[in-house]
Amino acid sequence: MAGTNPVERILNTMTSGIEVGSHDQFFRVRDIDPTIHELNTDDGIFYKVLAGMENDAPAINPRYEWAYDDIPPNQTRVNFAAGYGAGDDSIVVDDSLGIVANSLLYNTRTRELMYVGAAPTYSTHTVASLTRGFAGTAAQAILDNDELLFLGDQLPELADANLGNGSIPSSDYNYIQRWSKTFTVSHLQEMSEMMGNVAQVPRESVRKMLEMKRQINAALIYGKRGRVVSPVTANDGYVYTTNGFTNYITTNELNVTDIGGHLSWPVLNHFARPLFNARASSQTKVLFCGTNLFAALTRIAWDRFNFRPTVENTLGTRALNSIITDEGGSIQVVLDKYGFTGDWSGGGIVVDMAHVKLKEMRGEPLVWRPNVQTNDSHVRKDEVWGSASLKLWHEECHGIIYGAQAQF
Repeated sequence: MAGTNPVERILNTMTSGIEVGSHDQFFRVRDIDPTIHELNTDDGIFYKVLAGMENDAPAINPRYEWAYDDIPPNQTRVNFAAGYGAGDDSIVVDDSLGIVANSLLYNTRTRELMYVGAAPTYSTHTVASLTRGFAGTAAQAILDNDELLFLGDQLPELADANLGNGSIPSSDYNYIQRWSKTFTVSHLQEMSEMMGNVAQVPRESVRKMLEMKRQINAALIYGKRGRVVSPVTANDGYVYTTNGFTNYITTNELNVTDIGGHLSWPVLNHFARPLFNARASSQTKVLFCGTNLFAALTRIAWDRFNFRPTVENTLGTRALNSIITDEGGSIQVVLDKYGFTGDWSGGGIVVDMAHVKLKEMRGEPLVWRPNVQTNDSHVRKDEVWGSASLKLWHEECHGIIYGAQAQF
């Protein structure tokens, strides 16, 4: 067979569908440029990161709930505009639930210790029966918003144990949202070599999968939780929509539009501070952002920290080396250009990855399923479908930025 053009050799095996010969990859000529492959194949980065994490157990109902509780605070602040004198033995605070009888309070401004002689009136957060200037400290005037630290529940030698306060775990819930895209595959496509595979059609399925992932990514960022009856047919039942990240966050928002879109280091650092001060906060967070915000952060990184962006190969996008806040918090910046487009290209979300999970319906991950509908004579009908939802807790550990302009 020396000198024979292998493309012209007769295939020696037949099946009901595809002609198959020995080393079939040598007999089919590529009609597409293999160097181009697929352009514009970036998908939703926020969703990609969530999908790559260890996820929660799959949900078994459209509505899933979780309950979480937090360790009670070990500090509070004085809540009285006029303040108190050095001899006052009753004060009102923001939150008295962590204070019990026979405990000590420490004023971080004046360094005065106060002994709590009786349980507070929790309904009004009034702490009475105080011994001022305890253990030789100087009793001083107390100002509104003075910080008071709890120094533990003291137990007198012959006393009963202190009566503490229980708490009921807070609960939250979300809905599982389902997505579906159908597409047709002709016999001509099926017989064509695409992306290095003979007699398969991964190209169109990849395109639909990327399209779906971008839409799921957007839903996990902007979606609003809801349940409505589908208007298509009476048998369709309910449409469940998931709560996205931006609809969970009520505490930390930075609107750069108010300052002309100019994001500076003092503004960013001031915004980031409460995110890391939250009791449940991790010391590392991820900022997923659009192109305008990414450009602004690149300028800040260069001007202040003297480094340029690097390529994050595992995500297939651009990323910055971690920005370190003045108090030691670390923020990894990742470009998610399909998650934050248009008016949101100057925005982004700061995510504490320890407090967010992707949730799916049991048996319904995002997959490509061929032959899901009755086929026509020369067309196969495939579908990309699946489910996803966002589970987020300790919302005070996360944040939102929007309105930034690229700075050149």
